Amino acid sequence: RGELREGQKKEDSLKKEVSRLEAEAGALQEKLEHSNSSGGAMASTIAKLEKEVSEHDRNAKAKENEITGLRHTVARLEDKVAHQQDQLDFWDDECAKLKTRADEMQKQLDGKESEVRRLRQQSSLLESAKTQGAAVSAELQSLREAHDKELKAARKEQERVVRELGAAEAAR
Repeated sequence: RGELREGQKKEDSLKKEVSRLEAEAGALQEKLEHSNSSGGAMASTIAKLEKEVSEHDRNAKAKENEITGLRHTVARLEDKVAHQQDQLDFWDDECAKLKTRADEMQKQLDGKESEVRRLRQQSSLLESAKTQGAAVSAELQSLREAHDKELKAARKEQERVVRELGAAEAAR
């Protein structure tokens, strides 16, 4: 863009120079016509003025050619700028697509993290239940063992009582 501005400044400067040269050529042409109309024009002055007008015409033509070259340069630079803008627009679109995809992936990740937290919480609850179950199972086993001891003791007592009753009946 800097090159484009530089080219435009140079083109404007050259246009001013061409206008100035054209004005000078016009002034010289007027001098020549004035000299010719006065009737007393000197041949050397006329030749000198014609030479100056010719020189100014050549300079004006050179400046016009330079302006034409600058216009072509400006056109090429404008094409480059348009191409760069197209590329910028393309990459802006690509970035927007990638951002949308990243947002979708973040949502999926958030969902997965939530699921993992839920599963960890359930796992913790299951572990707690397992620990409680193991404690209840141990307590139940302890109660069974105590009950089995009491039951054995009660059977021994029953057998003893039956023996004593049998002995008492036999003694009677």
